[in-house]
Amino acid sequence: SCEGYMWFLSASSRSCVKKFVPSEVPWNGAKEVCTFYGANLVVILTEEKNQFIADLISEEDRKHGRFYWIGLNQISQETFKWLDGEAEVWL
Repeated sequence: SCEGYMWFLSASSRSCVKKFVPSEVPWNGAKEVCTFYGANLVVILTEEKNQFIADLISEEDRKHGRFYWIGLNQISQETFKWLDGEAEVWL
């Protein structure tokens, strides 16, 4: 099990998620932190995973304007791509 301090297990996707707020770190910096720990920014391809991630963000996080990076990157002005390269999101 990956559950522990700030680690959460997504049963539906059998993956572990760590929630942290890197103060003023850009997306590339957050990606590098994940790589350092042998992980990746989260890729959200299902409604179940989306809900799981949404549930991790508390009212206190929202109240204080805390944000969390995910594994979606803008590759052009009109296209975003997930880190796994499996799916593109068009604007």
